[in-house]
Amino acid sequence: SIVGYGMAHYQEKGFAGIPDIIANALTRPVTNWNRDTMRANAVADPARTVIQRVARSGACAFCAMAALNSTKVIEGQTMVMAPRTYRKHFHDHCHCTEEVIFSGEDLITPPYYQTFQSDYDEAKGGTTADVLAKMRVNTGRR
Repeated sequence: SIVGYGMAHYQEKGFAGIPDIIANALTRPVTNWNRDTMRANAVADPARTVIQRVARSGACAFCAMAALNSTKVIEGQTMVMAPRTYRKHFHDHCHCTEEVIFSGEDLITPPYYQTFQSDYDEAKGGTTADVLAKMRVNTGRR
């Protein structure tokens, strides 16, 4: 898929950007290996509570929304997943991390999550796909 995407980009836009596409695509398997190791260790550690997705400030609309939602508490329960049920869906360009939250620790909420929240609030209404589409249009995120 990396080569196919790179070739399509090359045919449309030339060589510029190909090194970044390849670097980003190769980074994801390496970081997934690290995430898998953390997740496996977290499953075995009785002191852990949850695994939380943490997005960087320039993340795409999906990652921003997923990370923001991982900080929500509904009826006393966080929306983050227990390690055994956590599913990884990461993008080459977003550089999200997974953080193991142990008993007694607070969830991670960087200051720029306030921007994620206002972006989300402006886009609310309709299906998840509708909200993501509005976030992308309103913010220029991927």
